[in-house]
Amino acid sequence: MIEILSRRDEMSDLLEKLDEYAAFGVPHIWVLDPRRRKAFTYANGCLREVENALAAAGVGLPLVEIFRGLD
Repeated sequence: MIEILSRRDEMSDLLEKLDEYAAFGVPHIWVLDPRRRKAFTYANGCLREVENALAAAGVGLPLVEIFRGLD
């Protein structure tokens, strides 16, 4: 699941939504912040920043590629 943030997103609403995804059994939850060009993973109630690439099930997505063209 990929959640893309907007300027209006509030942290409490976001965390509630991510908890719902996890409760439904979604195995990989990624959060993208296009404005700040940052990416996060969510697991076990924790949101963690990703440094270089998002990866799951043998697929890697470099952050440079994800945010390309947002200038």
